[in-house]
Amino acid sequence: MNNLNQQPVLNRLKRLSRQYQTRKQLRNLPSYLLNDIALTTESSRTELKKNRLVVLLFNALKGD
Repeated sequence: MNNLNQQPVLNRLKRLSRQYQTRKQLRNLPSYLLNDIALTTESSRTELKKNRLVVLLFNALKGD
């Protein structure tokens, strides 16, 4: 596979990694800060559940 074909995949993986880190930070935010960014506690939990898929994807790529 040449670099042109790999670039979109790498960009997508980088974006998934950033999203994972951002969602992980939501876990530690108090409710008043969640309110500041227009999230409820329940909506932050929903976002955190999305990280499970990302973890599974990365583990599959690593071969775990």
